[in-house]
Amino acid sequence: MRFWAEAAGMVKSDALELSPLGHAIFHDEKPLGLDHDCEHTATQWLVHWNLSSTPDTFTGNWILFNLVNGPISDREMLMKHFKSFCTENSFKTSDSTLKRCIEVCLRSYLPRQSTKGHMEDFIEPFLGDLDLLRPLGKEGFDFHLAYHASLPDGIFAYALVDYWQRLSNSSSTLDFNRIAHGFGSPGRVFKLDPKSVDMRLSHLEALTDGALVWTEQAGLRQVIRRDDALRDTNAFMLRMLRKAYSE
Repeated sequence: MRFWAEAAGMVKSDALELSPLGHAIFHDEKPLGLDHDCEHTATQWLVHWNLSSTPDTFTGNWILFNLVNGPISDREMLMKHFKSFCTENSFKTSDSTLKRCIEVCLRSYLPRQSTKGHMEDFIEPFLGDLDLLRPLGKEGFDFHLAYHASLPDGIFAYALVDYWQRLSNSSSTLDFNRIAHGFGSPGRVFKLDPKSVDMRLSHLEALTDGALVWTEQAGLRQVIRRDDALRDTNAFMLRMLRKAYSE
């Protein structure tokens, strides 16, 4: 439980106490705690983002949602991706460890199948409602590329600025291709098709009161950030969280 709480960004890694993000979500006193009972879909999307947008938290999810590009996959193909990643980064691990990691990743999003190939109704994975993965037979699955209506615009804006901050050149503009297709980007991690990314970006200016603006001029498709999205990102991201839980 401690590992997953840390990986999700809800507790500090050096002490068993809430992180600033965990405090914002789970604080006992309202209106400080946005989702004390962990019932809002925004929390599931936020946990998915924190698990999958960087390899530093849970490497398995990073590989699954960033390095697997085909629309249809299975455990055998996943194993190849996992082994390749480990080889490239000089990680020493065993096949049994990688198999367990793959099962943990998939079972976080897909219900377990019975020996007869039926989905077990009583097993509901925490991130299953996000509909990011869909089962294909006993071993296969595919990524569901879509708008994902349950994803709040506030979480998308939060993730966009979080991703922006991780880039080596954290400038005031960010182009569409990086947002839609970059490793660790909202488009890739949330499995949004390009049209859906475009629609999300078109909502930003109204959502953020002009702190993020989507522009398409002179052949350039990019987001411009200003005001608190540029000067005080922590305050801006907290503001986007509050928007997400009020949607």
